[in-house]
Amino acid sequence: MAQDSFVVGNSASGSAETITYTDVVDVKKSGGGLSTKSWLIIGGVAAGVVTTWIIVKPAVCDGGAQTRGIC
Repeated sequence: MAQDSFVVGNSASGSAETITYTDVVDVKKSGGGLSTKSWLIIGGVAAGVVTTWIIVKPAVCDGGAQTRGIC
């Protein structure tokens, strides 16, 4: 293998192919989209926002007595 190339292996067939860097047009991560870890983080943030709103709004709004701000 030269410094200007790399080897791509096919795990299903066990074959390997040497490709030069000049032949590469585009490289993409397989799978695409958001990972499970990303969805867990987004879900955790959303749960935190909802929980904070449920706790903070009644404390700030004083049971509906105020009509300004977030109330």
